[in-house]
Amino acid sequence: MDADSLAVQRKQIELAQTHEQLRLLTKYDFPKRKRALEAAVEQAQKELERLKLRSASQISQVEASLKSQSATLELQEKRLNELKQQLELTRIYAPQDGLVVYASSSNPGNGILIEEGATVRQKQDIIKLPDVSQMMLEIRVHESHVQKIKPGLQAYVTIDSLPDQQFQGSIRKVAVLPDSSSRFFNPNLKVYTTEGLIEDEIPDLKPGISGRAEVIITNLQNVLTVPIQAVTTLKGRQVCLVEKSGSAKPVSVEVGMYSDRLIEIKSGLKEGDEVVSGPFSVITRVLKDGAKIRVDKPKPAPSAPATPAKK
Repeated sequence: MDADSLAVQRKQIELAQTHEQLRLLTKYDFPKRKRALEAAVEQAQKELERLKLRSASQISQVEASLKSQSATLELQEKRLNELKQQLELTRIYAPQDGLVVYASSSNPGNGILIEEGATVRQKQDIIKLPDVSQMMLEIRVHESHVQKIKPGLQAYVTIDSLPDQQFQGSIRKVAVLPDSSSRFFNPNLKVYTTEGLIEDEIPDLKPGISGRAEVIITNLQNVLTVPIQAVTTLKGRQVCLVEKSGSAKPVSVEVGMYSDRLIEIKSGLKEGDEVVSGPFSVITRVLKDGAKIRVDKPKPAPSAPATPAKK
């Protein structure tokens, strides 16, 4: 019985210890373990979310890179096709027979030299094929005459290399503004570029040659004319110095059309009158009523030659 009592006590003690362990596990270890596992689960879930976000970001980057590379590939393929097309177009075929002129030859001051290996831009003039079957003459008309020049006026053209031949032409275009290149050297000079077309059949001429043109403004029949240097201004009126009894008499005149050589006299003179004609400096010296002049043999200043008015 003693032994059994000791055994019962021992078992009761073990049972109490087991209950105490159970109490400790239930009250302390289980909640602690539960909280640790829940924290591990929560951390794992957050890590899963981070992995999902990281994966989505990587997928977006890869897709964007793929899209960019695809666009680059498309551009490169397009550029390759354009280069192949340009390579096919590097051979230039002339639409007609004629003279080939480099664009830089007609305007040497632009600084662009057409040569092998040179870089050209879009719409840049490389060569020109001038049609020499029809030639255009570039005329520079002074501002004092430009109002008289109209498209369609008849003109007679003389080429410097063919001085014995005269060709008929017409005015095609008159510039709206004066030529700026002429004003660079002389700001007071204003000339207007006028294009004249040579209508007659012409021989084989090279572009860029020089010539001159006489534009027919109007045809005046049976009019009185004197040299243009014979008309001057005195006290606000236009006069001619008329020779009367060996002296110069200023006579008021009414003028009309004029050229670089002759001027029309509408009234004030009659055919056969002797007028003083000469440089302006000479006329100003004798521009006095009753000044003596020489009419037999014209000599240089101070005397001024007398020229008859004529039709």
